[in-house]
Amino acid sequence: AGSVYREQIKKYLLKQLMSYTNPRVLEVGFGNGVLLKELYNNGVTNLTGIEPGNHSIVEGLESIRLIRDFFPSVNIKEQYDLVYSLFVLEHIEDPQKYLSDLISIISDKGKVIIGVPNCEPYLQQGDLSILIHEHYSYFTQESIQQLVSKTVFKLEDISVIEGAYLFTISKEGVPANFTLPSPSNKFFLDIAYAHSKVITKFISGYSSNEIAIYAPIRAMNLLFTAGKTDLRLEDDSSELPGKNLPG
Repeated sequence: AGSVYREQIKKYLLKQLMSYTNPRVLEVGFGNGVLLKELYNNGVTNLTGIEPGNHSIVEGLESIRLIRDFFPSVNIKEQYDLVYSLFVLEHIEDPQKYLSDLISIISDKGKVIIGVPNCEPYLQQGDLSILIHEHYSYFTQESIQQLVSKTVFKLEDISVIEGAYLFTISKEGVPANFTLPSPSNKFFLDIAYAHSKVITKFISGYSSNEIAIYAPIRAMNLLFTAGKTDLRLEDDSSELPGKNLPG
């Protein structure tokens, strides 16, 4: 799955870079650096990455400036033609400020590209498994447009790549027209509560030792709201046995 994401995201970034000559590119939150390497191997050489984590990095980044720091950073003083940040925004308590900080280091004709999980189908279906402690925000097309509207930039594009949204914003670009999905006539919590009642009714017909839940991390939120915390949990992760899972 990771390679599918990487290939499609790489193509998206390269497409946005086609109009520049020797563009200055910054990745905020580069992780292990694999996307920086992909861009470098495709002829984008003026690259910088910033990452606060102590991840092991891939080989082949010797010619790329790597900064170990949180963003924004005093080590970043130049302007960039493209700044991209993938699967970081949902972890940020104040996404509007984060987006403004990215915009502040963009050249006049520069762009910002953001990648976030596509939460739209999960919210429409009342799927409680989407709620996890490390995410502050759960983005839909509408919330992305609302967020960008609070900045000085314009929303050029929103694309769905697998289970993610990639969106591009710029100062001089022409805003695209987006058609929002029709709002659901039920609220997220209403649907989630209905699911909880169905699960509770089903489980009540069995004793605890007769039920095992496979892939429990996906089910824990729903089981907890149903008051069921004593079931057997089955998972193929070697890191989970003997540990408690958050409810």
